Amino acid sequence: MWRRWESNPRPLDTLAQKTPHSQTKKSVLLKGNGSDLSDTKALQGRAKRKLISQSLALSLIDIAKENEDNESLKSFWNFYHCQNKLHTHNNRIHGNYCKSHICPICCANRKADLINRYLPVVLSWPDQQFLTLTSRSVKEKYLSRNLDGSIRALSQILKKQRQKAYKEKGKAFVGIRSIECNFNSVKKTYNPHIHLLLPDKETAEAIRTEWLKKWTKKHTIPIAQYIRPVRKVEEDLIEIIKYGSKIFIEPDMKKNKDNKTPPMIYARALYNIFRAMSGRRLFQNFGFDMPKIQRVVNEPFFAYDAPEWQYDLTQSSWISTETGKLLFEPEINAKLEFLLHNNINKSED
Repeated sequence: MWRRWESNPRPLDTLAQKTPHSQTKKSVLLKGNGSDLSDTKALQGRAKRKLISQSLALSLIDIAKENEDNESLKSFWNFYHCQNKLHTHNNRIHGNYCKSHICPICCANRKADLINRYLPVVLSWPDQQFLTLTSRSVKEKYLSRNLDGSIRALSQILKKQRQKAYKEKGKAFVGIRSIECNFNSVKKTYNPHIHLLLPDKETAEAIRTEWLKKWTKKHTIPIAQYIRPVRKVEEDLIEIIKYGSKIFIEPDMKKNKDNKTPPMIYARALYNIFRAMSGRRLFQNFGFDMPKIQRVVNEPFFAYDAPEWQYDLTQSSWISTETGKLLFEPEINAKLEFLLHNNINKSED
């Protein structure tokens, strides 16, 4: 899979033989502002996310084909091709995004945008609290039903408080919530849960109390509904605005940092989680309106001087379709490449 591990790799300049330098350059339609080509740190981050997304997508595609799941198959191919082809123009990088909630590249962009929008709001809250709501873990066949129940329960709690606030002229609950689901690789169970950022402890405790009433002791326990003060606002906001599931999972579920067992990517579990979360709003605010932001929308334009670059999984970077040169030299992360090459588990076990 990884060409840098091959004993006799093919030369990069073979790509140049396919496209003569003498051919007439065609105009290319470019959209948006593009990214700064000189920002090496951002480029390395994009290359890392692209390496993860394309490697993971191939496994998810295999599983979707096996299940004859054409709807998911289309979605997985969509995020496989995200940022596959780039163009450079005026020291900027332009490429199309798939905008999928399971794409690491698009999630990173969405995260940056949401932090910029929500951080001023959260900073205005007097006593920010982080609340996690959950119920007992379930097998895969009950995952969608559990997600439905969790979303419905929180919606009912918020609606009840809005009605109470309207009648008694009190305050409705205000906050930000996101949905996440973890996979227990030992018990083969799924744990959907909701993270909330809230303005004060009173709100957090009230929601927690109502949640326990909804689910009862049969389906959850008080100790699993965790409230803590927000220590670093931006870090906790990032915790809210993230992927719907952890990609890398410790195979023995131990959180000990000294544990030498390498993590695994349980592709079939991720497939089940992605399917269950499809069509759901994973992140949203409640009880307040976000201030409107004036976005500058740049019109698409045609450019003649816009070299094309194609992503090459074996090089973990983009290669010029004209010269065969790398767009930039990627940082070699041997541990990550080993995990992606050896530790993606597509089985039911």
